[in-house]
Amino acid sequence: MAAASSAGTSTGLARGAIGLREVLFQSVTSMAPAGAVALSIAVGATYAGGALPLAVLLALIACMLVASSIGQLAKHLPSAGSIYTYPAEAIHPSLGFLVGWGYSLVEALIGPLTMVIFGYLVASVTQSEFNWPYTATWLAFMIVAALAIALLNFRVVQLSARTGTILGTFEVVVFVALALWLIIKAGSGNTGAVFTLHFATIKGFRGFAGIAAGSIYTILAFIGFEASAPLAEEARNPRRTSAWRHVALDGEPFRRGSRPGPVGSRARPDAPVRQLLMDRLGEIRTPALLVGGRYDECRPAHLAEMHRRIAGSQLAIIEDASHLCFAEQPEEFTALVNSFLDRIEAL
Repeated sequence: MAAASSAGTSTGLARGAIGLREVLFQSVTSMAPAGAVALSIAVGATYAGGALPLAVLLALIACMLVASSIGQLAKHLPSAGSIYTYPAEAIHPSLGFLVGWGYSLVEALIGPLTMVIFGYLVASVTQSEFNWPYTATWLAFMIVAALAIALLNFRVVQLSARTGTILGTFEVVVFVALALWLIIKAGSGNTGAVFTLHFATIKGFRGFAGIAAGSIYTILAFIGFEASAPLAEEARNPRRTSAWRHVALDGEPFRRGSRPGPVGSRARPDAPVRQLLMDRLGEIRTPALLVGGRYDECRPAHLAEMHRRIAGSQLAIIEDASHLCFAEQPEEFTALVNSFLDRIEAL
């Protein structure tokens, strides 16, 4: 029983720390609406010209199709591995390896680049308005912002998630107000022709060529919605949160729930080895306890098949948990293990 006492006082993942709201704004943060307008959409305008709204619309449709695919995959696969899991399972493990590492390397650059841009923007404004020294201000605000973000992430997830929610809400409100003000200000100048090729008149990129080139850059304004996938799996209600974050961000009402396929339903290069191991499970003669999370990559269907092949084994599925069920639901996991050991010792 010492193990149970230790597990109860040990530090680990905070249970029920975040919900749909925090996960939703994690995606909003990664999409970075302000940065998109200042950078990617602005670059897209140099190709699409006055038809920029059409380029943005096409980029949105493309991202919604990708979001639809991710949402469908999330119903069948755990999202803790994020972009690695989906191509690895749906296409080939080697492709998942490449995509996973590529995504990780890009993500590692986002933080430093954001700090550099933040320092640059603050330094530019303060120099023009208050004549502050440009280089010193740039470095100072870049370092302060980096330390502030590091401190928020080092503390507890609730604090960083709450801060992201507040700042994200403020950003969305500002952009909605700005958009409405521009539409009202334009008055009779508003026209649906911006959604046609009429204003795609940039030299060298006239017509659809400009729209296509502009979409390549404006698509960067929407990517980032997938960043919340790993966080959604650790939320208070993983099934509901992982599904509805796509509803809020992409507009498609994915059904709640996970429908794992039958054991061995997807062909993999290591399938013969796995099948060999599965066939040998019947050789186990010692008492066995199989424990897994409802959203574990080793899906309940796999555990149920293992349980069937191991004579006298015990199967337990922990709800609201994924791969690290022992850390996500430590009390329930410890109780299961202690109960199993007590039963074995009593034999």
